[in-house]
Amino acid sequence: MLNRIWTFFFIGGFAAAIVRAFMGHTEVWRDIVGSTLDMAETLRVCRFLLAKGKNVVYFPEGQRSGDGRLKEFRKGVGILIKESGSRALPVYLEGAFKVWPRSRPFPLPGRVTVHVGSVAEAQALGLGISGDPYAAIAKGLQRRVSELVPR
Repeated sequence: MLNRIWTFFFIGGFAAAIVRAFMGHTEVWRDIVGSTLDMAETLRVCRFLLAKGKNVVYFPEGQRSGDGRLKEFRKGVGILIKESGSRALPVYLEGAFKVWPRSRPFPLPGRVTVHVGSVAEAQALGLGISGDPYAAIAKGLQRRVSELVPR
Protein backbone atom coordinates (compact mmCIF):
# COMPACT_ATOMS: atom_id res chain seq x y z
CA MET A 1 0.00 0.00 0.00
CA LEU A 2 1.46 3.35 -1.02
CA ASN A 3 0.65 5.99 1.56
CA ARG A 4 0.22 9.50 0.25
CA ILE A 5 1.70 12.03 2.63
CA TRP A 6 0.49 15.59 2.96
CA THR A 7 2.74 17.90 4.90
CA PHE A 8 1.73 21.27 6.22
CA PHE A 9 2.31 23.52 9.17
CA PHE A 10 -0.13 22.92 11.95
CA ILE A 11 -0.97 25.59 14.52
CA GLY A 12 -3.86 24.01 16.42
CA GLY A 13 -7.31 24.93 17.72
CA PHE A 14 -9.63 26.09 14.96
CA ALA A 15 -7.05 25.33 12.26
CA ALA A 16 -6.82 21.74 13.52
CA ALA A 17 -10.59 21.31 13.23
CA ILE A 18 -10.55 22.62 9.65
CA VAL A 19 -7.68 20.31 8.68
CA ARG A 20 -9.37 17.27 10.26
CA ALA A 21 -12.67 18.04 8.53
CA PHE A 22 -11.35 18.67 5.03
CA MET A 23 -8.15 16.60 4.78
CA GLY A 24 -8.88 13.64 7.03
CA HIS A 25 -5.85 14.47 9.17
CA THR A 26 -5.57 12.86 12.60
CA GLU A 27 -2.82 14.02 14.92
CA VAL A 28 -1.22 11.65 17.41
CA TRP A 29 0.28 13.55 20.33
CA ARG A 30 2.66 12.04 22.83
CA ASP A 31 1.08 14.14 25.58
CA ILE A 32 -2.60 13.38 26.08
CA VAL A 33 -4.49 14.70 29.11
CA GLY A 34 -1.35 15.28 31.11
CA SER A 35 0.09 11.80 30.65
CA THR A 36 2.67 10.68 28.15
CA LEU A 37 1.91 7.87 25.73
CA ASP A 38 4.64 5.29 25.76
CA MET A 39 6.30 4.25 22.50
CA ALA A 40 4.38 0.97 22.25
CA GLU A 41 1.03 2.74 22.54
CA THR A 42 2.05 5.42 20.01
CA LEU A 43 3.08 2.71 17.54
CA ARG A 44 -0.20 0.83 18.12
CA VAL A 45 -2.15 3.99 17.28
CA CYS A 46 -0.07 4.57 14.13
CA ARG A 47 -0.50 0.93 13.02
CA PHE A 48 -4.26 1.20 13.60
CA LEU A 49 -4.42 4.34 11.45
CA LEU A 50 -2.38 2.71 8.67
CA ALA A 51 -4.64 -0.38 8.75
CA LYS A 52 -7.64 1.94 8.32
CA GLY A 53 -6.06 3.43 5.19
CA LYS A 54 -4.97 6.66 6.87
CA ASN A 55 -1.69 8.39 6.16
CA VAL A 56 0.88 8.76 8.91
CA VAL A 57 3.54 11.47 8.94
CA TYR A 58 6.20 10.30 11.38
CA PHE A 59 9.17 12.37 12.54
CA PRO A 60 11.73 9.65 13.37
CA GLU A 61 14.18 11.92 15.20
CA GLY A 62 11.77 12.28 18.12
CA GLN A 63 12.10 16.05 18.38
CA ARG A 64 13.03 19.13 16.39
CA SER A 65 16.74 19.65 15.86
CA GLY A 66 18.51 22.05 18.20
CA ASP A 67 21.05 23.09 15.56
CA GLY A 68 19.35 22.42 12.21
CA ARG A 69 21.28 19.23 11.46
CA LEU A 70 19.69 15.85 10.92
CA LYS A 71 19.58 13.86 14.17
CA GLU A 72 19.80 10.09 14.60
CA PHE A 73 16.55 8.33 13.73
CA ARG A 74 15.05 6.30 16.55
CA LYS A 75 14.19 2.67 15.93
CA GLY A 76 10.45 3.25 16.46
CA VAL A 77 10.11 4.18 12.81
CA GLY A 78 11.74 0.85 11.88
CA ILE A 79 9.28 -1.01 14.08
CA LEU A 80 6.34 0.83 12.50
CA ILE A 81 7.48 0.23 8.90
CA LYS A 82 8.32 -3.46 9.40
CA GLU A 83 5.38 -4.46 11.58
CA SER A 84 2.73 -2.55 9.61
CA GLY A 85 4.02 -3.69 6.22
CA SER A 86 3.92 -0.08 5.04
CA ARG A 87 6.43 1.58 2.78
CA ALA A 88 8.31 4.74 3.72
CA LEU A 89 8.55 7.96 1.75
CA PRO A 90 11.76 9.81 2.76
CA VAL A 91 11.18 13.56 3.10
CA TYR A 92 13.59 16.34 4.10
CA LEU A 93 12.27 19.77 5.12
CA GLU A 94 14.97 22.28 4.15
CA GLY A 95 14.70 25.52 6.10
CA ALA A 96 12.36 24.15 8.79
CA PHE A 97 14.91 24.90 11.53
CA LYS A 98 15.17 28.57 10.51
CA VAL A 99 11.41 28.97 10.22
CA TRP A 100 10.60 27.17 13.47
CA PRO A 101 13.57 26.67 15.82
CA ARG A 102 12.97 24.72 19.04
CA SER A 103 13.40 27.89 21.05
CA ARG A 104 10.25 29.49 19.56
CA PRO A 105 6.65 28.58 20.36
CA PHE A 106 5.43 29.64 16.88
CA PRO A 107 6.95 29.62 13.39
CA LEU A 108 8.57 32.67 11.80
CA PRO A 109 7.87 33.84 8.25
CA GLY A 110 10.17 32.06 5.84
CA ARG A 111 10.54 29.41 3.20
CA VAL A 112 10.58 25.65 3.68
CA THR A 113 11.49 23.50 0.71
CA VAL A 114 10.23 19.92 0.74
CA HIS A 115 12.64 17.38 -0.79
CA VAL A 116 10.95 14.04 -1.51
CA GLY A 117 12.79 10.79 -2.17
CA SER A 118 11.52 7.52 -3.57
CA VAL A 119 9.27 5.10 -1.73
CA ALA A 120 11.12 2.25 -0.01
CA GLU A 121 10.15 -1.12 1.47
CA ALA A 122 11.40 -2.21 4.90
CA GLN A 123 13.65 -4.90 3.39
CA ALA A 124 15.38 -2.39 1.08
CA LEU A 125 15.91 0.09 3.91
CA GLY A 126 17.63 -2.46 6.16
CA LEU A 127 19.69 -4.05 3.39
CA GLY A 128 23.38 -4.37 4.25
CA ILE A 129 23.01 -3.04 7.80
CA SER A 130 23.73 -5.55 10.56
CA GLY A 131 22.26 -5.74 14.04
CA ASP A 132 18.74 -5.10 15.26
CA PRO A 133 16.46 -5.20 12.18
CA TYR A 134 14.31 -2.30 13.43
CA ALA A 135 17.35 -0.11 14.06
CA ALA A 136 18.72 -1.14 10.64
CA ILE A 137 15.51 0.03 8.94
CA ALA A 138 15.68 3.34 10.85
CA LYS A 139 19.35 3.78 9.80
CA GLY A 140 18.50 2.95 6.21
CA LEU A 141 15.70 5.50 6.21
CA GLN A 142 18.03 8.08 7.76
CA ARG A 143 20.55 7.40 5.00
CA ARG A 144 17.80 7.95 2.39
CA VAL A 145 16.73 11.23 4.02
CA SER A 146 20.35 12.44 4.34
CA GLU A 147 20.75 11.94 0.59
CA LEU A 148 18.01 14.57 0.14
CA VAL A 149 19.89 17.23 2.14
CA PRO A 150 21.31 19.86 -0.26
CA ARG A 151 25.10 20.07 -0.09
